[in-house]
Amino acid sequence: MTKNDDGTFTLPVDTKRDGVSQGNGLIPVTVYYNASTVTVSKNFKVGTVPLLSKVEAGEVKYSNTTTKKLSVANDVATIPLTLYDQYGNKLVKAQLDGATPEVVTNINPVVTPFDQKFEFNKNADDKVLLFDDNGNAKLELKVTAKMDKNGEYTVNIYGGASSATATVSVGAAKVATKFEFDVSGVTLAANDDKVIVPIIAYDANGEQLTAQEIADSAADNRFSLTAPSNATVKVLQTGTDKGKLEVKFTGTGPVYNQVNTKVFLSGQINNAQTNTFVQTNITVSDFRTPESFKVDNDLTPKAILGAGDDFVLKLQDAHGQEVKNIPATIEGANGQTSSYRVFVEVTASGDLTVANVTPKGTGITADAGATATKKTFTFTNGQFEEFNKGFAVTSSVGDEGKVTIKATVQKKGSTGDFSNYSSSVSRTFEAIKSDADLTYSLKTIGDLYAAIDKLDAPIEGSVGASQFDKKIEVVAKDSAGNEVKLPENFVKDISSSNPSVVVAGPDVGTPPKQDGYVLGNKAGTATVTAIVYTNKGNTVNLTQEVTVKADQIVVEKLEADKKSKAFDAAIVNAIGYFEKIKVTDQYGIAYESNNKSGSDAKSEISTYDSVLGLRYTVKVVNGTGAVTVDPKSGAIDVGAIPTTVKEFEITATAPNGKSVTVLVSRP
Repeated sequence: MTKNDDGTFTLPVDTKRDGVSQGNGLIPVTVYYNASTVTVSKNFKVGTVPLLSKVEAGEVKYSNTTTKKLSVANDVATIPLTLYDQYGNKLVKAQLDGATPEVVTNINPVVTPFDQKFEFNKNADDKVLLFDDNGNAKLELKVTAKMDKNGEYTVNIYGGASSATATVSVGAAKVATKFEFDVSGVTLAANDDKVIVPIIAYDANGEQLTAQEIADSAADNRFSLTAPSNATVKVLQTGTDKGKLEVKFTGTGPVYNQVNTKVFLSGQINNAQTNTFVQTNITVSDFRTPESFKVDNDLTPKAILGAGDDFVLKLQDAHGQEVKNIPATIEGANGQTSSYRVFVEVTASGDLTVANVTPKGTGITADAGATATKKTFTFTNGQFEEFNKGFAVTSSVGDEGKVTIKATVQKKGSTGDFSNYSSSVSRTFEAIKSDADLTYSLKTIGDLYAAIDKLDAPIEGSVGASQFDKKIEVVAKDSAGNEVKLPENFVKDISSSNPSVVVAGPDVGTPPKQDGYVLGNKAGTATVTAIVYTNKGNTVNLTQEVTVKADQIVVEKLEADKKSKAFDAAIVNAIGYFEKIKVTDQYGIAYESNNKSGSDAKSEISTYDSVLGLRYTVKVVNGTGAVTVDPKSGAIDVGAIPTTVKEFEITATAPNGKSVTVLVSRP
């Protein structure tokens, strides 16, 4: 017998010993006080084996402490329990555990209304787990998938002759319960082998879902989608069109759908409690054919002293999209077939000949019958991509003459000859005489950064060999104000009125063809004077006031070539997925890093990290696992990327928050 702190005594009694019968046996207990003759006695009746006779449920607790609801897979609601025997004593874990437990009972919890996504935690024998590691009685109810509605469920807990109830709250997760197709900006041409249709979806709370949430709903088989018999449909799980519907047409083409017919799409939510059915249609438009030209790089109308230029036109369809190679014959809505080509006419006069104009595309030759003053090029349906590369125009010192380039889309039916189909686009390039009267000026230099003062060697560099200097650009104009292309800037010398503010210096080229550079030293203003050769062999002094600022360099513009790219184990740096990142600061200085090799490779962003501070981060957006990237260099630990990572985003961020992101997807 032991004495407790509160003055009571504890006397353990073995009621299972021989001679004691359960249910009617008696055990007399007498306590003697040794210091006197005081005694106390009592007979205790031996009862039957404990039975579970009462169950009480406590306050429900949720693993999602923010919403305090069950919403997504593996969310858990814990219901505390108190179990009593027929004598009002609390039952403990030891009484119900083991191969031959003292108390044999079966707790049977039932959720109302029934939902197959509910599941109680059970042991290996498929019995509901009743106790935690600390011996506390409880039930754990979890959901196995996302819930698509809000509500409350009743958990009825049956045990012995007693029962208890608890209420569990459920919150709708981000799953689609309503959706629609957005075809407002969708164009489907007869020769398109697929079309991408945006989906707008909402959850049970009326909140619009993100592209990832729509893709997740599709992966959970929430959508039932139908398309015409000549097409297959799926919601894209990766890429820049993630969460959109891809309608892919079967067959060999080039015509996948007839012009003016309609492609019907329909769908519904795979849930008996969601009455959602939507349908739409897309009218098939004409074949994507060349309808017009877009000037991508215009010619400078005049040139002198052997200057040249490029003239680039892009073929466009009726919807403003670039047209590449197309089939030889195309069937229209009326059943008639047509063929297309681009006809280019080059004419020359004076010292210039048609040889001064050459296509930049490969495999292009002039039509037969060319002369020194006229030649033509015929770009067939399979050469449109080469046409889109443009033309190079050259001249030589002393030339005086003109060349004109005229392009027209031509079309013909099943019979007959080609005829002009589009409006022509024409440009003239004129080489003017070497002694023409021209006026000269300097193109606006803009502000400079005080690189010499603010940066440490060797980052600041020297004039003519610094990332932070600027090249002087000379502008020549004729008497009518037309700009005249110069082959060089023809800077003979350059100086600064205050070298402590602006340092100026010439290029190391051979006179008279030189460039001049200016580099900021300290904050202030100075006048830059450039001595420039004119076309007549004279020199002129051109001046411009330049301001140098000490304001810390910040990223004004951040650009990348790619927004999405397929995963490639050979790419070990973030730049490889962007292909090129270009930073422009507030002084107009550009910095570039790319994934090219040899002399074309550039790593200026990392070289000038001390002033740019670009950092790389990565986030897995689809799948499980992690991707590690060095925040400064952009190096990716490719070998550590698990196959369970399906998509990840790499973001390059400047200190001021400007950023670019590329989505990397596994096929």
